[in-house]
Amino acid sequence: EPRSPIHSLLQELGIEAFTHYGIWLRAHLPSLPPAGWKVHISSVPHQLELALQRAIPTLLAEHVPFKCIATTALLEDLNDGRFGVTQAGKAITLYPRDEAEAYRLCSKLTTQLQGLRGPEIVTDTRFAPEAPVYFRFGPYDGATRIDPLGRQRRQLQLPSGECIDDP
Repeated sequence: EPRSPIHSLLQELGIEAFTHYGIWLRAHLPSLPPAGWKVHISSVPHQLELALQRAIPTLLAEHVPFKCIATTALLEDLNDGRFGVTQAGKAITLYPRDEAEAYRLCSKLTTQLQGLRGPEIVTDTRFAPEAPVYFRFGPYDGATRIDPLGRQRRQLQLPSGECIDDP
């Protein structure tokens, strides 16, 4: 894989090991349960490096698994909806361990990313208007079912173990 400025930036910011997976660079991403909290940072391409510079120190200090888009060109495609409208804006995805950590990360990142811009993430709730930080509880594994009309529906496993269609 050719190195992009994002690869180099992650290394400069102290991310020692990451893997290239499709359009993503994954850091500290362990095996994940079927579902959990996700915190998304939305970004426009020309602010992606700044968003990473502001967010990475917190992610390292908190040992939070995350992934980020591999290049600004791919972020342009993502934001234009070329990977599906539900993916637009999701430049950085964090995987907090629980609801308390998700809230703490959203609070810190809102302060750190204040004033940066990014498209709205239609599947998520915005934490505060001053920063492009969003959150939701959702599936990690992409399990699907076919409904009675033949449509593919993504499944969400609740903490109780019950499976429902992902809203």
